[in-house]
Amino acid sequence: MSPLKALAMQPFMPFQKDDTCLMYLSEFDFTNQDPFPYAWLRPYSTWASLPGVLDCIPWTTRMHFWRQVSDVSIAASTEWWRARDFIRQIAFHMWAQPEAQTLAASGPDPAAELAENAKARIRFSVAEKNGLEEFARRLETKGVALCIFEGDVNPALYSPDRLRAKAEIREYLEELSLVSSYRFVSVDEQNLELTPLDWLDLSHLNAVGRERLTRRMAEELRSFAREMDASGG
Repeated sequence: MSPLKALAMQPFMPFQKDDTCLMYLSEFDFTNQDPFPYAWLRPYSTWASLPGVLDCIPWTTRMHFWRQVSDVSIAASTEWWRARDFIRQIAFHMWAQPEAQTLAASGPDPAAELAENAKARIRFSVAEKNGLEEFARRLETKGVALCIFEGDVNPALYSPDRLRAKAEIREYLEELSLVSSYRFVSVDEQNLELTPLDWLDLSHLNAVGRERLTRRMAEELRSFAREMDASGG
């Protein structure tokens, strides 16, 4: 999930002191994101996280989406409102007419939409950067270590603009790690050399790619834990 979504989900993450949180972030998570991810935020809205999430979003965006801001605020206040989507989905599947279900199933292809969005002009999201910095701060307050793996996407998505965005986000994460307590593991340091054969789609690894990445993450987490123990962190 992107940093802003992770911040929204933070109250549901059962981290305890001395745990380690590992995030996999690429330029994909900081560009072309929804300016206000309303449908994603509402089911997880609580007053433990919503004020921090809203603070990360520029005030001009909040003003533009004032109805959605009001909705997620109500959702954070009452469980029934927050669960509205789940109840509506159950009702839809129980009582919807067959033709309506067929129409819903034949809606836009998520993979096609993702590809179209990925190839659009790249727009950086200040809300996602703010979200990462606030999420990291909250983890540090709880005594939870943070390790960030630089993420990647299918090389089929590479373009001059995307490669420039990748380099910019890498530099941002490296610089932020110098003033924060988190560990940043760049793609070069991972030394995985993923190819198109390791990808299931544009942004998700297949079984072979996942196994390679998971083993590398496990190695890094063991090393990170030893460093933390040695430093008394």
